[in-house]
Amino acid sequence: MTGKFAWLEVIWPPLLVVGIAAVLIWVARSHEGAPAASASRAGTGTGQTFRNSLGMVMIRVAAGKYRMGAENGTRSAFPEEHPAHDVTIRPFFISRREVTQAQWQALMGSNPSRFRDPLRPVEHVSWLDAITFIRELNRREGAHYRLPTEAEWEYAAQAGVANGRLLNKAELRRVAWFADNAGSSTHHVGKKAANALGLYDMLGNVWEWVQDCWHNSYQGAPGDDREWQQLQCGQRVLRGGAWDSDAAYTQPTVRGSAAPELGDIDVGFRLVRTP
Repeated sequence: MTGKFAWLEVIWPPLLVVGIAAVLIWVARSHEGAPAASASRAGTGTGQTFRNSLGMVMIRVAAGKYRMGAENGTRSAFPEEHPAHDVTIRPFFISRREVTQAQWQALMGSNPSRFRDPLRPVEHVSWLDAITFIRELNRREGAHYRLPTEAEWEYAAQAGVANGRLLNKAELRRVAWFADNAGSSTHHVGKKAANALGLYDMLGNVWEWVQDCWHNSYQGAPGDDREWQQLQCGQRVLRGGAWDSDAAYTQPTVRGSAAPELGDIDVGFRLVRTP
């Protein structure tokens, strides 16, 4: 381009990038709904919310104590869900929905997902990819976002569910996209019923990365909400099941794992922020 409009050649590319990012954030914000009257940092109870720069609504989960894992004799429980143990949880904020493709694109400038749609969960992301996203968001906001620990994740997922009880297929169809109803793909986040904490898709849609290293059982697990690490961490924990999971794997206590550098079309994540 030459002449008096040559300056457009310089400013148009960055303006286009900024414009696309703004549209993606607007899509994410509009999907989360209008800001709630309670969307401030005041108060101490469960249900307090705030909205971050990507339009994610974060819900406060109050401190508490629960029984993590499956009790002996629980039907269809897997060995890695034992032994059940008491865990004390400090308050934390957790994202109402899984991280969407629009939110990932707005922050990272790309979209690794197989099932392309701004309002579907981002997938095909590794644990390391999720950590990179979190670091960038923390740099942008000066905050402390992270993946949930496994204890925090299960505490949030078990909301309103009898400790260790398996959900039947009718119950799962209300709250989860899984092999019986997903139709071989992910779906828009937040389209199934929320759990008792107001969280969507804690079960199904995509498996969710958590912070912890994989252990074959809960033997020696912490009695609080700390991440459970080890010197050699070849596998990280995945929770919740996905669109391609059978009902037996789409349960609050079921645990999975994968190498931290691997992503798949049924793996995503959600965020936690320390109060």
